[in-house]
Amino acid sequence: MPDDTSTAKLVASMSRVSPLKTVSIPRLELCGCLLAAQLKSKVEQALNLQIDSILMYTDSTISLAWIQTSPHRLKTFVANRVVKIQRLTQNREWQHVPSNLNPPDVLSRGLVPEQLIEQNLWWNGPPFLQEPVPVNCADQQLADTSTDTRFLCELKNITSPSLMTSNSSDSLTRFLNISSNYRKLINVFSYILRFIGNCRNQKQRGLFSDAEIQDGEYRLISLVQQVALAEDFANLSNEKQVTSASKLKFLSPFMDTSSNVIRVGGRLHNSDLSYHVKHPIVLPKGHAISNLIMQDIHIRN
Repeated sequence: MPDDTSTAKLVASMSRVSPLKTVSIPRLELCGCLLAAQLKSKVEQALNLQIDSILMYTDSTISLAWIQTSPHRLKTFVANRVVKIQRLTQNREWQHVPSNLNPPDVLSRGLVPEQLIEQNLWWNGPPFLQEPVPVNCADQQLADTSTDTRFLCELKNITSPSLMTSNSSDSLTRFLNISSNYRKLINVFSYILRFIGNCRNQKQRGLFSDAEIQDGEYRLISLVQQVALAEDFANLSNEKQVTSASKLKFLSPFMDTSSNVIRVGGRLHNSDLSYHVKHPIVLPKGHAISNLIMQDIHIRN
């Protein structure tokens, strides 16, 4: 506003009833976050204004922790919703709000219209929204969820694959020659992973979820790195630095343990860019998969 004061007003709201099928509270809260992300996108389009920054608030620390997690580490229900949330919002936009200052709680408790009129929290939001620097207590809250069973129960049991042998390297080369279409290769590889999972009693049917496709892509790139960047992969997997002779030494590479791939480090770590832009995955120069990825990007853009 012209006099440097701030104001907060309700622009739009949306709510849904709980499904008849029993769903855990953390899952329902995550669905609420997805609903908020979808509504945010619609409001942005409707207002057609230049918006400098956006903050998304939830009182669910479990949902916040899931949103900050790579979807391929999460089980299907949570992963599918986290993928959609991450497409519609930036991780840095999500912050924690105490339950007693959370406007949606007004709806969840149920009110008649006469009572709703008097609810200042509903119409104007919590007081801190009008402060120069909005409150953020997410970092401390997220730290407390790292050992929370409600968070951990939705994580997959992922074991890091062992380093590739020469025979496996030959098999990988033959696999990459199956098709010149990168997306087709990822779909085939995802099908192989699903088949292996189903053999271990993790029965899945139907179309691939976004999380399955992303998991397949990460795992295939990880295998390629193990072959083409074997020494660097081994060192980084064992929490060591790359050698002075490594071609990656100027990239400040690190092992992303959530996806088991090598990423670029560096000064962009503290920027406001998305994680994938700040830390792109390292691709071997001239490798078949690198060429396929570049070709795929060129075709899609």
